[in-house]
Amino acid sequence: MHNTKPVIAITKSEHRSRISWFFLSLIVRLMGAHPMDITANMDYHDIDFDALILSGGIDIHPDRYDGEKKQNEPYDLDRDEMEFFLLKKAEDKNLPVLGICRGSQLMNIARGGT
Repeated sequence: MHNTKPVIAITKSEHRSRISWFFLSLIVRLMGAHPMDITANMDYHDIDFDALILSGGIDIHPDRYDGEKKQNEPYDLDRDEMEFFLLKKAEDKNLPVLGICRGSQLMNIARGGT
């Protein structure tokens, strides 16, 4: 049987709680779609999806927007790279994208914001 449910890619960090992923995936399932969690340690370059959710998390590295690096602030450069790649892929295919907290900031930075 072929799965006809849309696939919603949800980005997340390997270093954060899975609670937000649980609730996001539950909402996606309740809406009739199939959630797919995406992390930076996966081979995400060839993943196909129908929509993208950029979830919350730690700050985006300030080098992405000519900002000032904070002392003792954790950054996840691999996640930054992954999410910018997936956002561009979604935009190139004209797919829906939802940015939550960090995700909306990433969308702003991708368009030249600070």
